Amino acid sequence: MNQARLEELAAVLNLFPEVRWDRTAGTAGSRVAFGWVDRADGRADFLLVTFTPEGAVGFTTSSAEHSAEWHRRLYGTDAGHSSCRRVEDVFGELVANAIHIEDLPLNVEASA
Repeated sequence: MNQARLEELAAVLNLFPEVRWDRTAGTAGSRVAFGWVDRADGRADFLLVTFTPEGAVGFTTSSAEHSAEWHRRLYGTDAGHSSCRRVEDVFGELVANAIHIEDLPLNVEASA
């Protein structure tokens, strides 16, 4: 990936100073990056940003708190925003290995 493309993608990631960027994967044209934002309950939400070779940028997040704001940062509008929903709430018992949030332990390091 050339320096100009790296700088272009970095500019998008830098729109989210509250996110601790963790991993990226892809090719010279297509790339994804994901990171974490801490929550008040000691857990963390993810933000996944997708870049296409044509220059389009998309995102997915588990953050109910930040989702609408992040959509506005990327696209400058609320139009087209849809909130993420829990797999357990949409599919119920149809997905046997869905995470049930109430069963997860708190991240003790984050809440200390």
